Amino acid sequence: IGSFYTLPKSYNFSIEAFYKTLSNVITDKKFSSIQEPAVHWEDLFELGKGTAYGLEFFAEKNYGKTTGWFAYTLSKAERQFKNMNDGKAFPYEFDRRHSLNIVINQKFSDKIDMGIVWVYSSGRNITLPDGQYISNFGLTNGTNSGDNNYIPVQSDINEYKVPSYNRLDIGLNFHKHKKWGVRTWSMGLYNAYNHHNSFLIYVDCDKIRKEEKV
Repeated sequence: IGSFYTLPKSYNFSIEAFYKTLSNVITDKKFSSIQEPAVHWEDLFELGKGTAYGLEFFAEKNYGKTTGWFAYTLSKAERQFKNMNDGKAFPYEFDRRHSLNIVINQKFSDKIDMGIVWVYSSGRNITLPDGQYISNFGLTNGTNSGDNNYIPVQSDINEYKVPSYNRLDIGLNFHKHKKWGVRTWSMGLYNAYNHHNSFLIYVDCDKIRKEEKV
C-alpha cells in the first residue's frame, strides 16, 4: 500500500508499506539440529517459512540546476525452520534494517555537471562462535592442538551483524558539442573517503587460543 504526492516545481514524494509472508522457503542444513546421512538430495535441505515487512520513503526534485532524490527503507525479514535455531524465527541473512540512498546532481553549465551518491545500509546478519570447548573423543573442526580438539560453540543463527555498509561516490562530466553529436569525458571517484566495508568475516581460532594462553 502506498501514497504518492506531486508538488509544484517537480517535487515528488511517496511513502509505501509492505508485508509479505513466505512459505516453502528452502535452506541448507548446515545449522540444523538434526544431522542425518543424506539419502536423497532433498535430505540436504530444510523447508520452512518467512516474513518480510517494512516502510519505504522517497523524495525527489527533478527540476532546476540542482536535482536529486532521497530514499530510505526501514524493513525486517525473518526465517523459521522446525529443526533450526530451536524452532525459533531468526533474522534472514540479507535482512537490512536500515537502507538509505542520497543522490545529488548539480549542473554548472551546459558543459559541466557533477553527481554525488551516498549509500548506507545496516550490516548483514551472520552466525559466529560464542566460544569453544575441548574434546578428546575424536571430534574435530579440522584444527588440532596437541592431543586436544577445539570445537566451536555456535551462537543462535544470525545473532551477529557485520559493521554497516556506507560509501560516497563522486562523478564529474565534461560535455562538448560536436558536429556528429556530443562528446563526454567522465571522471569518477568510488568510495571517496575510503571506508572499509566488510564483505567476509573470518574467525581465527588458533589466534584466539594463543591470546588465551598469554
